Amino acid sequence: MVTQKEIAKKLNLSRTTVARALMGNASIKKETKEKVLSLANSLGYKKNLIGSTLASKNAKNIYAFIIRSVNENYSKEIKSGLKFAAKAYEKYNFNVNIVETDISEPDLQIRQLNKVIQDKNPDGIIIIPQRKDKIKSMIDAHAHIKFITLDIPIDHSVFHVGSDYDKSGKITANILGSMLREKEKVLVIDTNSDEISSKQYLAGFVDEIKKYNLNVMGPVYIENILENIDYLFEKYLQQDIQAIYSSRYLAEIVYVLQDRKPNLKLYTVANGMSSSIKELIDTNKITASVKEKHGKQGYLAAQYMFNFLHGEDVSKTTKHIVNSEVIFKQNLA
Repeated sequence: MVTQKEIAKKLNLSRTTVARALMGNASIKKETKEKVLSLANSLGYKKNLIGSTLASKNAKNIYAFIIRSVNENYSKEIKSGLKFAAKAYEKYNFNVNIVETDISEPDLQIRQLNKVIQDKNPDGIIIIPQRKDKIKSMIDAHAHIKFITLDIPIDHSVFHVGSDYDKSGKITANILGSMLREKEKVLVIDTNSDEISSKQYLAGFVDEIKKYNLNVMGPVYIENILENIDYLFEKYLQQDIQAIYSSRYLAEIVYVLQDRKPNLKLYTVANGMSSSIKELIDTNKITASVKEKHGKQGYLAAQYMFNFLHGEDVSKTTKHIVNSEVIFKQNLA
C-alpha cells in the first residue's frame, strides 16, 4: 500500500505537507492540494487510521519566547502567526505556549527560559534571543531539546526563521531616492538601537542611498531622540531639507513636524509598521513603509518545529528568510 512518505517523495514535498493536504487543511495552497489528492487517488492511497490515531496521541509541547518592543505590532503579529500554526496542527496535539517578556528585560527572558527547561520538559523551544551568548550556552547544554531562533539569529548551528532588515533598508532608500531630484538634501538620523532591526535598517538605507546623486546629511546621531526633539529641530530642520529618514521614531518626528512646521513638506518613507505609521500613511504624511511579515515568521517557525519533531530531514538548510513587503496607502490593511 502506498504511503504518505512515498507520495511526498514523488512530488518533492514534505510528508507533513502531504498529510495536511490529505486532511484538507486550509493552509495548503489549492494547486498543491490538488496535486497531492490526484496522485493519492491514482496510486490507490488509503488513510492509515491507526497511524493517524497514534500521531494524534504523540503530544509535543513547544514554548515560544517572544519580546515586546516599542512597536506594538511586532509581538502582536508574531503571536498571531504562532497561534495560527498551533491551530493548524492541533489534531496532532502540538501545543504552543507563548512566553512574552519586555525588550528592556533580557535577563528575565533568560530566567524564564531556564525555568521552562527545568520544570516543563519541553520538546522544542522557539526564541527571539536577546542574550545570544547565554542562550547559545543553554542550547548546547540541552541537545535533547530542539531550538529555533526567531527574527534574531545566533549562528548557523541553530535553525533560524527571520528577516533581512538590511535589504529592507535598501528598499526604503530606493523608494525615497526615486522621489527626489539630483542634489536634493536628505537628513538621515541615527539614534539608540532597538537591538533587533534599527541598526540593520539604517545600514542598508545608508549603503543604498549613496547610489543616488543626492546631498545626504548624516547619519546624524541623536541620543534619546524623543527627549532631544528640540535639538533636532533647532540644529538640523532649519536647513533646506527635502527628505528625512530615521529607522526609529520617524512617525514621532513627523507628528512634531506637523505641529511646528505645518507648511514644510518633506518626503518620508518608513521601516516597520505601527498604528502611528499606519495613520500617517493614510493621511499622506508618510509615503510608504517597508515592513517585515512577522506573522508569517511566527507561523513558519512553528511549522518548522512541527516538521523537525516529526522526523523531517532538514539537513540541507539552516534558515528561512522571509521577504518584506511595501505598504502604500492603497494597500493598507
